[in-house]
Amino acid sequence: MKQSGRSMIEMLGVLAIIGVLTVGSITAYSRAMRRHLLNKQREQISYILSAAETHHDIIFANSLPSTNLMPIFKTFGWIPEEMIKDDSNYIYDVFKNRVSFGYVGSEEPYLDLTLELAHDNPHEQCINLYQMIIKQYHSFLWLTEVYKYTNEGHYTNKYFGDKYCGRLCIRDLTPTEISELCRVCDDARYCRFVMLGK
Repeated sequence: MKQSGRSMIEMLGVLAIIGVLTVGSITAYSRAMRRHLLNKQREQISYILSAAETHHDIIFANSLPSTNLMPIFKTFGWIPEEMIKDDSNYIYDVFKNRVSFGYVGSEEPYLDLTLELAHDNPHEQCINLYQMIIKQYHSFLWLTEVYKYTNEGHYTNKYFGDKYCGRLCIRDLTPTEISELCRVCDDARYCRFVMLGK
C-alpha cells in the first residue's frame, strides 16, 4: 500500500510539473507571436514609407491632382501583397487595421499615411510605430499625429520631423513620452495614427 501511495504522489508531482511547463510554454509562445506581429506591422509600414521616401518625385509626377495614392503604389508594387485585400482605397496591416495613403493639402500637398488602430491593443501598436519612426523616418516625416476618438469628441497629439520641429521633435521622444502620448488610445473608441511626409 505504501508503495502504491508513493507512486500516486510521484505521478501527481510529474503531472504538476508538466502543467507548469505547459503553461510556461503557452505564455512564451504567446509573447513570441505578439513580437512577431509587432515586427510584421513595422515591416509593412516601413515598406510603404521607404517607397514614399525613395520615389517621392515619381509619386508627385504620376499622382497629382488625384488625392488617392493607392493605385500608383499598387501599380509599382510599393505595398506588401498581404496588405491588399480588395480593390478599395484601403489596405490592411497585420492587425487588420485599415490603412489609407494619399495627398492632403492643395498649395503644398503632402503625403498622408493613416492607420486606424481599432484592434488588438492600440496603445502597444502606437508605441511600436513610434519606435520604427524614430529609428528610420524622423528626418523624412513632416509630423505625426495620434488622434483619439471617443463619443465626446477627439484629441490629438503632434510631434514634428527634423526639418520642422522646434521643441516637439519626433527624434527627441523618450520611451516614457512615447508611452504617455500613446496612452490616449487606451479608452478611445478608436485611435488614428497619422504620418505626414513632405
